[in-house]
Amino acid sequence: MIFKFILFVFIGAFIGYITNYLAIKMLFRPYRKVYLFNKIPLPFTPGVIPKERENISEAIAETLEKYILTEEKLKEILEKTDYRTTLKKSIENSLDEIIDNFVNDFKRILSEGLSIGKFNIKTAFIMTALDKAITKGLDKIKPKLKEKILEKIYTTVEENLDREVNEIVKRADIKNSVKETLLSIDIKDLEFIILGITEKQLKHITYFGAIIGALIGVIQFVISIFLE
Repeated sequence: MIFKFILFVFIGAFIGYITNYLAIKMLFRPYRKVYLFNKIPLPFTPGVIPKERENISEAIAETLEKYILTEEKLKEILEKTDYRTTLKKSIENSLDEIIDNFVNDFKRILSEGLSIGKFNIKTAFIMTALDKAITKGLDKIKPKLKEKILEKIYTTVEENLDREVNEIVKRADIKNSVKETLLSIDIKDLEFIILGITEKQLKHITYFGAIIGALIGVIQFVISIFLE
């Protein structure tokens, strides 16, 4: 009697365990359609995820676009990067370089223009005094020139930045980008990623199957006793 009880419990547990184990494996396996004698397609092939990969990718991409990576969220992420300050700093640095190049070119052209025929007035004393005068004058002009240009640039940037950001976010096409990424991942790598993340939970499901199977075995044992 005890042996019969253990046998019922063991068989039930084994069936519950192996059933859940195979069910989990069949989420991905086999990766491709299997044919008997290269002609007859076997049922349940390929696995559930490879077979429905297109629809699953579409659903995931749509969910991400609708609830997670929304236009508002993307703009919020951009604002957190403080891109406006970074952009203004970049503009300011570029403008400094442009003005410095302009000033140096102006001084060079002016100096070269002072040479007239054989009469060259570019003596060391005159050129030194002239260079100082030019440098002093331009140094006074540079801050005002920079301030006026930056004021105009910043006004233009602020007027157009929000509109451009909105356009960029719209053109990003999150849904198709996510879908294409999911479809581009090799199915074996996708299996490794998903099963790796859920490994602990999937083991619990497998063990739970064994427990349920064992309980079914106990019920079958009790029923078999009453039927004897």
